[in-house]
Amino acid sequence: MFTKASPFQLFSALIFGGLTGCAGEADDTSGSDSDTDASTTEVSSYESGKYQMSSFVLLESNTGKDLDDDGTEDNNLPNLLALADTLVAGQPLSRDELNATIAGYLDDQTMIILLEGNQVDAVLQIDILAGVLDGDTLSVDPDSLNDDGSAISSLTGEFSSETEFSVLADDIVIPVTLFVDQPPLLIPVRNAELTGTIDADGSSGFVYGAAPTEGVIDGLLAPLIPDEGVDINGNDTIDSNETEEALLGIAADLLQNPNMADIVFEDGSRGVSIAFSFEADPVSW
Repeated sequence: MFTKASPFQLFSALIFGGLTGCAGEADDTSGSDSDTDASTTEVSSYESGKYQMSSFVLLESNTGKDLDDDGTEDNNLPNLLALADTLVAGQPLSRDELNATIAGYLDDQTMIILLEGNQVDAVLQIDILAGVLDGDTLSVDPDSLNDDGSAISSLTGEFSSETEFSVLADDIVIPVTLFVDQPPLLIPVRNAELTGTIDADGSSGFVYGAAPTEGVIDGLLAPLIPDEGVDINGNDTIDSNETEEALLGIAADLLQNPNMADIVFEDGSRGVSIAFSFEADPVSW
């Protein structure tokens, strides 16, 4: 086993303030602060709710949302996982393995992802939080909160019908547990959108966005690669091209390839498109 800093401690390094928007993509989030009368007319009677994810599934490659307005759906994270699976041999990082691991950990509550929804004056806010279970008591992991108690990952938007909604955020982070007794890995997501349905009985839908390459390396790959490197060649030695530094350098070079990092942000940096589906059941904490 190897020890790395808690991914939540890396959050400020993963999210780069002010670098928002994909090329060709509008950043107008909800329109909820419009000065029109319609902006304060609540389409839905929803007030608030708390939920725990029971399903969180990475969709198939190129199945998601068209993030860059090129006419095709974007989801390149499965292809990135194939790369990561090579760099960190022996880790469960194929799409199917990742989904199976997440499903198991959600089921036994090793991984707890919470949603909290609130609608005020036609503005819907949904927070994504990590949960902690102590016996039968569910609570929010304080590491998923800012110093003022607000959620690090908070999205705002509006309802389009009684239950259908869309909420957006410049930056969020999704905690994903892959190994018991290890801190969760963080998937940083820029230009995030959560869309679906929500009511007293639960919530379901999709998470779209793009993970910036810097965050992918620091938040996903670096915590998985042991300090001593990985014997990819299988010759029982760590060659110079198999050290942690060398493997992260290889990953950084590959993530400059548009076939891997398929989204271009307004500042010219690149990101990897993602698309997950989710289901969540009502809970209390």
